Amino acid sequence: MSQLLVKKCLPLLVDAAKRERDELNAKDPSEPEDEEEGADTGAVEEETEDTDVVRGLEKELRDCQKEVIQLQKKIIQLQDEDISTARAVTETVQREMKSWSAVVSSNCAAAVAPSKLQAVIQRTVSPARDAVEDTDRNKNLLIFNLEEADDEESPDAAVTGIMEELHEKFSFTDCRRLGTRSEGKARPVIANLASHDSLLVLLRKAKDLKKSQLFSKVFLGPDRTIEERAERRRTLETLQKLRTENPSRQYVLRKGVIECV
Repeated sequence: MSQLLVKKCLPLLVDAAKRERDELNAKDPSEPEDEEEGADTGAVEEETEDTDVVRGLEKELRDCQKEVIQLQKKIIQLQDEDISTARAVTETVQREMKSWSAVVSSNCAAAVAPSKLQAVIQRTVSPARDAVEDTDRNKNLLIFNLEEADDEESPDAAVTGIMEELHEKFSFTDCRRLGTRSEGKARPVIANLASHDSLLVLLRKAKDLKKSQLFSKVFLGPDRTIEERAERRRTLETLQKLRTENPSRQYVLRKGVIECV
């Protein structure tokens, strides 16, 4: 690189020296041309000055060469530092990747354990299943205190009789007793109606069963979840407590809310 710089700079320096020498050789027109002694002296001075200029330029050239050499050394040093830094970064990344791979492997092994997979599947399936159950539950009619014969095969006929007593005739399916048969206790009956509107009609007329000779002890209700049953039980206990503590007042339950009338 320094040799190339010398090759490029040296012609320029020589040209500059020549131009400067030519300028010094130019004579003032006002001076007489026949002063040979003065001309000789001027030529010697000009030659001396040219020599000084060339020496100065050579010195500047040597300084430039030294500066170029220092810059080359600096570039080589920076390249070495960059190589060291890149090598260190590569080694660090490789170590971190190995550590991360080990962590991922251990976590994946724990994540795919059968118990955890089952829990994930349960959380995924449960909302959809609950939505289907809620849709069916909105059409289910529960019948309590309906007598159960020992030889009863299906409560369909009794459910049909209750509807006739209420002057309604709704279609229903999946009519059955709930729970295990026990001596002296009638199991509740569940029947799936065709629509939620049919259920609401029967629930509104359920109080008329008190006037019936066959079904005066029977009462109807919707199919509630476990949480809803617990909430209704607490509400009924509160209603009973209010009626006991305030016999002069009349409390009723309307749409799940206790009201004083």
